[in-house]
Amino acid sequence: MATYRNLLKSILEAEALTQGQLAEASNVSARTIGKACSGSRIRANSKRKIVQGLNQLTAEGKYTVQNVFPLNSN
Repeated sequence: MATYRNLLKSILEAEALTQGQLAEASNVSARTIGKACSGSRIRANSKRKIVQGLNQLTAEGKYTVQNVFPLNSN
């Protein structure tokens, strides 16, 4: 069975961003950001919005869905 992991929590810490800031920039709820940070599954559309928000806040464009929410086959 494939398991999902994400690096969102680590990215937020490294970029000195809060979940609230990301929720606002991503136009998703704070609850969705919290679920994503805890490793719960979220919709693909929400993942795309979160990555867009990260890139908007960091102004670097270095984040993709694949490197924030990679799929591990375990």
